[in-house]
Amino acid sequence: MIKHKFFLISLILIMVVLAACGGGQDTASDGESEGVAAEDLKLAAIFPGTITDADYNTLGHIGITSVKDDLGVEIAFSETVAVPDVDRVMREYIDDGSNIIFTHGGQFLNQTMELAKEFPNFGYVKEESHPVVPRIRALLASPLIRSVFSARGAFGWLYESRLGTEGLVTERIAYADILATIWKLMKSGSDPAMLKDMYSKLMLMLNLQHTHPGNLRGYSLYLLKMRGVFRTMISRQYGPGGGTPAKPIFSDLALSEEEIAEIEWRFESLKPYLKPGKFDG
Repeated sequence: MIKHKFFLISLILIMVVLAACGGGQDTASDGESEGVAAEDLKLAAIFPGTITDADYNTLGHIGITSVKDDLGVEIAFSETVAVPDVDRVMREYIDDGSNIIFTHGGQFLNQTMELAKEFPNFGYVKEESHPVVPRIRALLASPLIRSVFSARGAFGWLYESRLGTEGLVTERIAYADILATIWKLMKSGSDPAMLKDMYSKLMLMLNLQHTHPGNLRGYSLYLLKMRGVFRTMISRQYGPGGGTPAKPIFSDLALSEEEIAEIEWRFESLKPYLKPGKFDG
């Protein structure tokens, strides 16, 4: 049951912290467990913007709040951190006792990786940037990295999972039950034909971004309304150049009859795989 759009980013942070608590694979070179109690962990998050942007940084803040509420881990965070300042801010958190560092943005990638080399026993949550596949290969081969997750709205996920990624971080909540089943099939390897069929039909839906308004939002709002998650198709919009506007910009998505018909026609192919019932939003 979907209750809000922030579940996935919260879950991914919780999984990382659980691994730090000893719930993940032991990667200590001396054979001793790296796990520690939750009360001994302190998570520091670094955001490139303000946590009140009702978008990217808000999602990250809700994620770390879930870690605090669900696991009892102490948290701290800094907002509007510029790239030239991130190394200093991370080191300040380490000096203050933080042992899990979450840099919320691909622009902080290189600094996070360099810090991981210097402090390999810490936990790090980082976000990927292009070129994605070569970077994923390098990360999977690194002894400093415990787990790598796919993203990019599920594009490339099937291939990346075969390379060794551990799951998907995405905003595509309209397909939550589909994504969950695809992940189970990836993990089990029990039905490759079903996996390829589901993923192909998912891609058929996602390719609507080339013909319909919007991308992660846009036509997906119609699906969310159709599936009982949202009551309207009102959404906040980015500002000029894809930036965050000084004041929120809202718009109500309008689709033509032809666009709606195409969405519903393609979605028919996924219906056999849907979880029964409607989401309770």
